Amino acid sequence: MADPKRPFDLKNERVLFPLAALLLASLVLLPRLGTYGLWDPQEIAIADTARDLAKDADPGPAARTKPPLTTWLIATSIRALGPSELAARLPLALLGIVGVLVTYRLGSFLRRPRAGLLSAVVLASSPLFLFQARQLTSEIPALTAFAITMLGIAQLAWPIGPRNPLRTVGDAALVVAGTIVGYFASGLFLGACIPLLAGGLAAGLAWRRQDTEDAEPAPRSLALATIALGAVGLLGLTIAVVGVFDLVPAQAGHRAIFGKMLASANGYLSVLGGTFKPGPPASSATFDRLINQVAFGMFPWSAIAPMAVLGLVSTAQRRREAFGSIFVACFCLVGYVGSALFVREVSEVRFVAIPAIALAVGMAIDDFFLARTKREGSMVPLGRAGLPLMGLFCALAALQLARDVMEFPEELAAVHLLSSLKVPSEVRGLVQVAAVLGGAAGVLLALGLAVPAGESPIRNRIVEKAWSLAQRGIQAAICLCVVLGLFLASVFTPSLSEHFSYKNLFHSYFDHRQGAEPLAVMGIPGSGPEYYAQGPFKRLASRTQLVEFLKTGERVFAIAPASELCPVHQSSGADRFPYFVLDNRNSRFLLFTNQLGGKEKDENPLSWAIRRTPPEAISRPFQANFEGKIELLGFDMPSVVSKGEKFKLTLYFRVLEKLPMNYKIFLHFDGRGVRFQGDHDPISGRCGTSYWQPGDFIVDTVEVTAGEMTHPRGRYTTYMGFFTGSSGNWKNMVVTSGNGDSNNRVNLGTLEVK
Repeated sequence: MADPKRPFDLKNERVLFPLAALLLASLVLLPRLGTYGLWDPQEIAIADTARDLAKDADPGPAARTKPPLTTWLIATSIRALGPSELAARLPLALLGIVGVLVTYRLGSFLRRPRAGLLSAVVLASSPLFLFQARQLTSEIPALTAFAITMLGIAQLAWPIGPRNPLRTVGDAALVVAGTIVGYFASGLFLGACIPLLAGGLAAGLAWRRQDTEDAEPAPRSLALATIALGAVGLLGLTIAVVGVFDLVPAQAGHRAIFGKMLASANGYLSVLGGTFKPGPPASSATFDRLINQVAFGMFPWSAIAPMAVLGLVSTAQRRREAFGSIFVACFCLVGYVGSALFVREVSEVRFVAIPAIALAVGMAIDDFFLARTKREGSMVPLGRAGLPLMGLFCALAALQLARDVMEFPEELAAVHLLSSLKVPSEVRGLVQVAAVLGGAAGVLLALGLAVPAGESPIRNRIVEKAWSLAQRGIQAAICLCVVLGLFLASVFTPSLSEHFSYKNLFHSYFDHRQGAEPLAVMGIPGSGPEYYAQGPFKRLASRTQLVEFLKTGERVFAIAPASELCPVHQSSGADRFPYFVLDNRNSRFLLFTNQLGGKEKDENPLSWAIRRTPPEAISRPFQANFEGKIELLGFDMPSVVSKGEKFKLTLYFRVLEKLPMNYKIFLHFDGRGVRFQGDHDPISGRCGTSYWQPGDFIVDTVEVTAGEMTHPRGRYTTYMGFFTGSSGNWKNMVVTSGNGDSNNRVNLGTLEVK
């Protein structure tokens, strides 16, 4: 460590580490804030409220349906900087940076500067935190307020050095400020009562703890903090309960006290930060909802988080270090219980105790480092000898979480939305990148925990090198998690925004239009288009209006749902009018025009998938007929693939008669009692079979994964067909000619899986 007489020396970790935390938070949270559009409807709804508030400066309406602080901050920024994505998101990002720095200070205060930096890294690289700090669907003020309250309580309960009256006033001000901000950010219950009760519980447990081997006495402020925080927390809880329930005249069949009974108040309650739901909770409001949120929201740190929290109270430590462990564990526990009750009785909530879990993970890793470097076995039992069981648990958990992220990408992408979200297929590759980065970080973290410090027991250069690298697994895992955070913030979120915002479509319109060529919008409710149109536009209410608009003699543009592509294509063939797609990057909406100009290209995905002329070349010609309505002409498929490899299979059809309904295509690859499948909607769901016209030639390409780890190598027989229905109620289209089996499956031959 640097000379304490030179406190501003950059070699001093008390200067270098907070600067590193500030730099990391800024790199993760600030870049590209204004480059991607507002998600519709999630962010647009919040932006509308903030924009109205910025215009009339009346804060009242924003506080009548939910805690108002987030909306107030956005409105203030819009009023000062003008309406833009950057202005709306900037105050939340800045609050996120404050949250990271406060978390650093907590870790440094309760342990060491290194623990603070590790905790800051964990928080800044957690998806739930960085998504909230970069988008309007956020409770980042509540999260930061929770951390500020923690810091004030910690410094009040057990200060470093002699008690300084001025510093005491400052610490008390932190508690007051944190609870006030928490009240306006998430209500009295979660914003004030929960952190105060957690602080009182932590102070009480630490005060009661006896450790005769430690000469450092517990300060009297612990006892005072126990009484004060517990009393204030219980008072706030009482106020919340009184605000939720009213004494009303008893009704027949209900228990009464002196002729009165308790009834829950109706409507939004500011003390609660939501609307109380009387009666039994919804079936989805279970106690594991928050566990699932933390699992995806702190991926991959959630692989070690349970052991880190439990480990805080399972080791014999010096009294002050024990206080830090008990303190963080109490905030994790009380924060979880309070949030779980809120989910059951009020509504979904974003877990505000994320800073406490980040502290638990950061402090646990720091204790492990200390146990290795200074042989402080009391910090982490057998830390120097490695923790094989802990490493094994961490590796298995990280791999399972990575698999879950791949299988359920919406859980990661929508962890901050508290609502469902369908991840477009175009973005699933980015989800897999995130899963690989997180899974690799978890495995490296597990290796660092499991491998003992010191020299390898086997005298071999290769083994010794691998041993040395494994010991550095934790440092490598930290670096990978930082990379993951940067990837989620600067690549993943903007890419998702291309599908959940219309900004790119409007910008494409501006790039292509010449002069005042008109624009129409269909299927976008609310005020979303007003943010990007930069002028007048026409709203279309129906498909008929869209077709008539595109038939106009002058050049026009239209932004319409992607689901309208096939009906427009069908109408264009019947009515003989041209249409083109200029931008198809958004999976939900497309930019149409009726005339191409200059070097513009038609991006219509149906231009090659639905044709009026036969395909030029088919590598494997084949003939099969389905009920006299569809004829299979052949297919393209490799003859040999590697296990787990993604390969493309293309099917060529001719439409003989109009189909009365939409069919899906099944692909079965059967071999030695196992099967992998390639079931899908034709033409990537762009155009259902009910829109196919007699005489159309259909080119359908699908990407298939050649089995998983459990699938054996060998030959697989390939079957295809059309089906309707759902699980347990399948109905296959009848194969009237061709190589069909008893289940109306056409045998396409074999595929070798190596």
